[in-house]
Amino acid sequence: MSRIKSTSVSAWETTECKQRSSYLTAWDRLEERWNEIQVGRQGSYSVERLESLYHYCTTTSRTRVALVCVVTPLPALLFLLLLECLPLRSPSEGWSANWMFWIRMSLLVFTLSFVGISDLILFVPKLGFTLSKRFVVSLGSTIGYVGTCVMMNAMNIVGFPIPFIWQFGGLLLGIYLPAMLLVVFGLAPFRSDSPFRLDLQRYIRLLFGFMALAGVYPLYKVLYDLVPIAFRGGALIALPLWKFVAKHFIMYCSRSFEDFLPVIVALTVDLFSALFVSVCISTSGSLYLSVLFIAVDLGQGMLEFREVRGNATTVLKILRENASTDKKPDLLARITAVTREPSAFDLVSLKCTRLWACLPHTMSANQAKQLDLLDVSNLYGPRGLLSTRSTSHQRRKSRHRSGIMKSASIVPGITIGLTGFKINSQSSTKITCMVKRGEQPRRLIIQGLQLLFHCEYLALVEYIECIVPLVFATYKLVLHRLPNAVYYPASSNWGITAITNILVFAALEIGSLLFLQHVLQRKFDFSPLYQLAFALETQMYLVQASLFLEIVILLQYELAHLVTSVWSQLEERWNRIQVGRQGAYSIERAESLDHYCKTTSRTRAILVCILTPLPALLLSVLLECLPLCSPLEGWKANWVFWIRLTFMVFTINYAAIVQLKMFVPGLNATFKKLFLISLGANAVVMGIGLIAATTIGFPAPFIVQLGGVSVTIIFPLMISVFFGQTSHRPHLQRFYQLTIACVTVIVVYPVYKVAYDLLPVAYQGCAIIALTIWKFGAKHFIMRATRELEDLIPENVAFSADFVSSLFVSVCISTSGSSYLTAAFIGVDVLQTLLEFREVRANAKVVVKLLRERQHSREFLDLKEKHSSTQSGELLAMILAIVRNPSSFRIRSIESARLKACLPHPITNDQAKVLQELESSGVYRSQGSFIAIGQSSHQIVRVACAPIEPELPDANTSSNAEKRG
Repeated sequence: MSRIKSTSVSAWETTECKQRSSYLTAWDRLEERWNEIQVGRQGSYSVERLESLYHYCTTTSRTRVALVCVVTPLPALLFLLLLECLPLRSPSEGWSANWMFWIRMSLLVFTLSFVGISDLILFVPKLGFTLSKRFVVSLGSTIGYVGTCVMMNAMNIVGFPIPFIWQFGGLLLGIYLPAMLLVVFGLAPFRSDSPFRLDLQRYIRLLFGFMALAGVYPLYKVLYDLVPIAFRGGALIALPLWKFVAKHFIMYCSRSFEDFLPVIVALTVDLFSALFVSVCISTSGSLYLSVLFIAVDLGQGMLEFREVRGNATTVLKILRENASTDKKPDLLARITAVTREPSAFDLVSLKCTRLWACLPHTMSANQAKQLDLLDVSNLYGPRGLLSTRSTSHQRRKSRHRSGIMKSASIVPGITIGLTGFKINSQSSTKITCMVKRGEQPRRLIIQGLQLLFHCEYLALVEYIECIVPLVFATYKLVLHRLPNAVYYPASSNWGITAITNILVFAALEIGSLLFLQHVLQRKFDFSPLYQLAFALETQMYLVQASLFLEIVILLQYELAHLVTSVWSQLEERWNRIQVGRQGAYSIERAESLDHYCKTTSRTRAILVCILTPLPALLLSVLLECLPLCSPLEGWKANWVFWIRLTFMVFTINYAAIVQLKMFVPGLNATFKKLFLISLGANAVVMGIGLIAATTIGFPAPFIVQLGGVSVTIIFPLMISVFFGQTSHRPHLQRFYQLTIACVTVIVVYPVYKVAYDLLPVAYQGCAIIALTIWKFGAKHFIMRATRELEDLIPENVAFSADFVSSLFVSVCISTSGSSYLTAAFIGVDVLQTLLEFREVRANAKVVVKLLRERQHSREFLDLKEKHSSTQSGELLAMILAIVRNPSSFRIRSIESARLKACLPHPITNDQAKVLQELESSGVYRSQGSFIAIGQSSHQIVRVACAPIEPELPDANTSSNAEKRG
């Protein structure tokens, strides 16, 4: 019978959905899709939570509701202010002189540990986590944490302040807290057959998600501070994207706590976001930027209001259709009347509505009995697998008795008689009629419970965005009047304007909360403030733990004793290992670039950029034009494949060996010799491939890797045969090193791609991290192999590691089939590019500053215009004007600057003469990275050019010029 009823309801829903979907426009579908991914659509109330809310609203006064909303954030704020009252000493005095800091840290760790583990009272009922046990666990963890930090300072393992103390401290607490829990409870609660194991696993998953987000916020704030002021408006785009991703991440981690999703999301992601907006408003120093932050935040709030309004309109329409009077409908009373006695409204199934909440809720004895009777009726069911209880009925009853309160019947006029509720299935027509009569009450329950879920989330968000600016402003005002303020970064933008902006932001959010209260009170005689107080009070442990951990940690993370300066050290270390910091132009290469820029048109430059990849692309396309047979037909039938492979290997070999002309100047590398070397290498590679195909099988496994290894062995042998013992051995060794490095990177790519394809789709996102690590390692591997070719490091790295990485990202984007994975790949790649741009910009700022000083000093140097070869503001010309005439600037020696490039470059006769004069002056290091380039090397290119005349300073300006040098 249950299957018949379920089928009828499903058919009814399907018919209705088909009729409705035919009228949807593209915009409506887009809006519906947008609404579906919002937090308010990710769950709904259970009947148990509905009853608990009803009990709270009927037994709680308005005064208590107001006090709960006002007092909730005060404990965390007062504790933080008390910590700031402890006078600290300068971190430069060392760890032993800062004994007050260790007292502060002990109080901080003890309090955070105590409120953090108090969550177990809510999430693991019946664990028996008493006050004394919580005290012992927190005290033991604090002693271990602080003791480890002090010992590391005393033994000089790390310096003071301890680098990354929050991240390092999280690891320590991850060790000491479980150890202390084992000491207090023993092994019994953690065994595989323990009744608490499932609850502990769900709690650990939630804790992991929370700690991950808590660790991301300081990083996001640091990145924001590093962005130039002119580009900080980009945070307006990045913040909503981060909020969206973070919300879905924390929902994924807390999926099994559906009834608590609004509180969890609001007290993590929305609190971080509100705190970030408050900090940005107070430090931006720009009225426009502050207004934009507030406007974007209000815009997101209005979108949430609109979604709630749409849900509320649907519920209101259902209520009015079934209302017998024009009296304002009471939402809670009407929904509870239907959920308590569904048979009175011809409801035959509510399998999509959860009866039991994810965790026990407080309610009266009569409400608990009603839920037990409804459970026996089997009308309700779990909402999918999100919050179903896998325990027995008897255990559910015993667990709920812990939250039962003695109370009179809430709705005495409604009787419960569901035990005898049956449907006589005499005909399918009667069932269909009952389904149609019960459709409106069923929709009321589904839409009403979802509306309550959405209203709770929106009320919590508005509440968080009200209190966070006020808490932040109060903290900053008090902090600036305490001695410890000197250990925080000074902000010139903090003042009346910043305070006013924050208060305006808070006032607008308070207005939004009151507006929500007015709308729901007018339509449904329902107060979201009561619902807000219900969430804050009944989930007090979760709320206070979140507020303490976030407010106390995040508001003081810039304290000098917590090593905010490590971020700048880390940034400097990061910049130091980037490719752009691994070398510099030689003066010869700069001269060659200057000559190229002066003699090359823009059309030629554009054509070079466009046509460069075309030969390789055309060869690939031509190879694909050769028709192949199935690999199953064997290696003999695939003779076209061997022709294709022969052309490919020969072309690659010749393209590689022809580089000998560039890397080994003076070597008699004629076309005939290079052709024969390529042909011989090709014959060996093809022979190895045929042997592998006949002995191992066709297709031959790892044929690309075999060919790459063969080439690295054959090339040196063939070069020795055709060129014999030459005096160019050092040049040849550099060529071999570069060839081996490039071949290694290329042959690794297929292996990486195969490993990526073998991963399950759910884990392919890990390739984003692996690709970044591989790219970093490949770049440094190439740089190490080409260390002696400093001028060519950019080209070698870009056309090996970066090329392979870009190809892999392109392939993954085209084959992933997931928009999220595609967006992640593109986002990581763009982020890496932005980091490179930022480093270039920092370098450019230093150069621009030096150029401006150079221009301003011209009136003191009194350079003669007729001898000047520079144009104001032209970087290359101004640099060359100095390097060509170092004596004019009293430059005696620049050992770090290379005069000659690692390989000969095309320059004019006049430029070659200038280089010879500079070499004889002894100012620059005449040797390249590896060898000196003789004069004969520069006879490769000779271009007629006017002589370069050095700038001659006036005698009266010698003292100023000496200062410049």
